[in-house]
Amino acid sequence: MIVVANWKMNLDFKQSLKLADQYLALDLPASLKIIVLASDLVLQDLVIKFKGSGISVFAQDCSRFPDQGSYTGEISAKQLKKLGVNGVLLGHLERRLHLGESNSLISSKLKSALSSNLKVMLGVGDTVPGQSFKGDIEEMDEQLSAILHSFNASELDDLMLAYESVNSISSLRSDSDKEDDLDQILMKLEFLNSWFEKRFQIKVPILYGGSLEAEDLKGLAHSGMVKGFLVGRNSLSIKDFKLIIKALALL
Repeated sequence: MIVVANWKMNLDFKQSLKLADQYLALDLPASLKIIVLASDLVLQDLVIKFKGSGISVFAQDCSRFPDQGSYTGEISAKQLKKLGVNGVLLGHLERRLHLGESNSLISSKLKSALSSNLKVMLGVGDTVPGQSFKGDIEEMDEQLSAILHSFNASELDDLMLAYESVNSISSLRSDSDKEDDLDQILMKLEFLNSWFEKRFQIKVPILYGGSLEAEDLKGLAHSGMVKGFLVGRNSLSIKDFKLIIKALALL
């Protein structure tokens, strides 16, 4: 089981290193693989700190430009690879909603990352609160078709999906919007699994991101639909993260 800790834009340099030390002090079961999504400002230090620990370091984004050049503010996939970073998250729901990232832009970033031999966690999910189930499926189909139209199966060996629904994230939906129940989540995950089987004849590991009750977490873990979980806010508190690790280790 994979557990991804998405620190987002929450920690400064010293806070990041302190939390990293707390992660290293955890008694991690062999059945769990930990990935940390950290800010660019601390990536190199985390690569050094986590070396030999089994904890992998991923960047939270990369540039669409594959090579060095006059792209002020950008960080390329090749530069991340040279830092020793294991992979990168692309197309996260928050970047789609807050930064207006298009499927075309995400596709370009994906091409750069995979060609630089980085593993990629590709964010996929419905972005319209209260949208019908049919609308959610159509939106995800559109995302995948637009992002992966120029790829073939042999290029996707290092690809994972990170599924998140706006309906499952309390900060992004209104009080009147109905949260997805476990059955709806499972049907969406089934769609994603079948999409890759039909289009590329491959299976792609899927991670679930979103708030879940303990029983739903157990239900998802035992469904065979997901290979792990994407954890946001609760990854910033070692106490909360430790509880998640313990719960998943017992499944």
